[in-house]
Amino acid sequence: MDPPPAQQTTPPPPAGDDPRFATCKEANAHGYSDYQRGVDPEYDWYDDRDGDGRVCERR
Repeated sequence: MDPPPAQQTTPPPPAGDDPRFATCKEANAHGYSDYQRGVDPEYDWYDDRDGDGRVCERR
């Protein structure tokens, strides 16, 4: 009997500044999300439409 196939998982993003994407949707698709104002330099790259101090939240 063959062993079960390995599950594919998305590796975590590397440490440090994340790559800059055109949109949060694109960032999320590459495994990046939830940048916080005053904490993550990437926060300033995206538009905080709801004004909650977080951008690129996964919904």
